[in-house]
Amino acid sequence: MKACPTLDKALSGQGYAFPTPTTADAKRSCTTEKKTGDELTGVTLSLHAGQTINENIADPSKASTGTVNDRPAVQVREPIGAKGQCAIAMEVKPKSRAVVSVTLSFGTTDQACADVNDIATKVEPLLPRS
Repeated sequence: MKACPTLDKALSGQGYAFPTPTTADAKRSCTTEKKTGDELTGVTLSLHAGQTINENIADPSKASTGTVNDRPAVQVREPIGAKGQCAIAMEVKPKSRAVVSVTLSFGTTDQACADVNDIATKVEPLLPRS
């Protein structure tokens, strides 16, 4: 599974540029963005083999468990401490995860979480099932 084509398919028709590999983790992560007025929305998809949805959460008090289309998931508000940011890690067995994150240039964390929930529901059906 490749992050860029998966993210492109999930965001098809929504005005995002074709995703490109991230600088920090080009083999496993892709990012894209779109501008609406003054607001810039960035979306990243990272595929992590060998990591569960509960690993590497910087501030567990900002994490909540749930599901995305019945797939176990963890949502983290402000995962790197920045306002206007939200991420969802979805379980991909065996012991892997797909992480969708949204960063808004001017928006609120609540809006970023609403956006990431919407995008995660489009990414989830594209993920492998065990």
